Amino acid sequence: MQFRELLIKKLIYQSDKRGCKETDIILGNFSSKYLHQMSDEQLQDYCHFLSQVDSDIWDWVNDKTIPQDEVCQKMVKMIKESI
Repeated sequence: MQFRELLIKKLIYQSDKRGCKETDIILGNFSSKYLHQMSDEQLQDYCHFLSQVDSDIWDWVNDKTIPQDEVCQKMVKMIKESI
């Protein structure tokens, strides 16, 4: 199996098993649907996004706060467009 496929499997798992049920559902659905279509750069951005705290991600997706990080802003936009 190629590195890219292993990375995608890892990211899908990490998205689906975050520890917060709400973010598990949102990120799990997003990752299984869209990660295979992402460029290598987008996958690296998504890795960075997953390193963020669940409560921040939840607030960003629900428009309670705006991420200060440009990479996270791009990921939130993609996720919100997929919902």
